[in-house]
Amino acid sequence: FEHLSGGQRLNKALSFALSNSPNVLLLDEPTNHLDVSNRKSLIGMLKKYKGTLIVVSHDVALLQSCFDTLWHIDQQKITFFRGKYHDYMRESAIKRRQLEQEIQF
Repeated sequence: FEHLSGGQRLNKALSFALSNSPNVLLLDEPTNHLDVSNRKSLIGMLKKYKGTLIVVSHDVALLQSCFDTLWHIDQQKITFFRGKYHDYMRESAIKRRQLEQEIQF
């Protein structure tokens, strides 16, 4: 794949992995360094994937469009959430405001 860009290489590798019908895919920041076209292609492939996806990502669009179960790891604590990313962020903001109000009193 020497003549391909990084995004094209990722798409080829992921297509190859998916052609083997794996039960689990583990991806670390899969959208990093991808152009718009390759990012859309990746998200499309992940949406169609039937197995278990474990993804580490800061890509809000990827998280929102492909996942309905989130594990947020922060300061050695894991928060489990079932729902879309935007719902998780909304609930987190509500909890943060409640904690801030408790601290003020």
